[in-house]
Amino acid sequence: MLTLVGIYDDLRPTRPTIRFLFQIGAALLMIIEGGISLASLGHIFGLDELMLGIFAIPCTVFCVVGVINAFNMIDGLDGLAGGLGLIAAGWLVALSLTDSDAYPGAVSGLLLLIMVIAGFLVYNLRHPWRARASIFMGDAGSTMLGFAFCWFMVHLSQDPRAVMTPITAVWILAVPLMDTVTLMVSRMRAGQSPFCPDRRHLHHLLLSYGFSDGQVTAILLGTAFTSGAVGAGAYWLGIPEHQQFYAFITLFLLYYGITTRIWRKRANAAAAINPNRRQPPISKSDGSANLLQAVPQQNEP
Repeated sequence: MLTLVGIYDDLRPTRPTIRFLFQIGAALLMIIEGGISLASLGHIFGLDELMLGIFAIPCTVFCVVGVINAFNMIDGLDGLAGGLGLIAAGWLVALSLTDSDAYPGAVSGLLLLIMVIAGFLVYNLRHPWRARASIFMGDAGSTMLGFAFCWFMVHLSQDPRAVMTPITAVWILAVPLMDTVTLMVSRMRAGQSPFCPDRRHLHHLLLSYGFSDGQVTAILLGTAFTSGAVGAGAYWLGIPEHQQFYAFITLFLLYYGITTRIWRKRANAAAAINPNRRQPPISKSDGSANLLQAVPQQNEP
């Protein structure tokens, strides 16, 4: 279902509302038919386990839709979304192998996913023998990738023999999640639709500093590997979940503050250079503006 909608959206862009309805439908099928839901957030506040109770279904749907769109929105450079997926799947396999007898199906499924992504990256990732990608993931691929990770992460963190916690999943997906949440919050605070396309992604910021597409992809994949290592390592070392949670919130606030400050300065600089040029709405709190108006264009891959 998601694949068909994604293919249609690649051929003929559809309204966000339509995509959301199908994503919600897929999440409900996962819950009802698959019996997989986010029943607990773990001990993220350092107290008793935070059970969601009657909020389990809406929270699961929210997480599924959020992760699907995080992968969809960060798919802006050759090899980026696929590379992030490969790294995330690798960490999930490593965590699952701590009790492989409990999750033989999950390990097999993840290894299959790794092989599929690796085969895709051969033709999507830039390298000395391939200057540009010859195939692209598109909405069909990115939405399915996001949904697959939701399925595996909820399953591996909610079972009585869980090999990870919900906060571990957040660390593994830190790069796409922080980028997406920052963008959506900034757009809404600037009076824009959270789904209004622009060029304020983290990879656009790095490109504007003169890094090549390949260098930006390498930087973000290295960051994703490191954040995954932090999450998996914290779980293996038994670091309390609330400490992991507060550390992630601190990291996110730093990321949000730094990136929005940079965009605000650039928007103000662009307005000073050409004060008569009409600028998009800018939030007083974070200065977010459409980067198409604030900084020079970068060529998309």
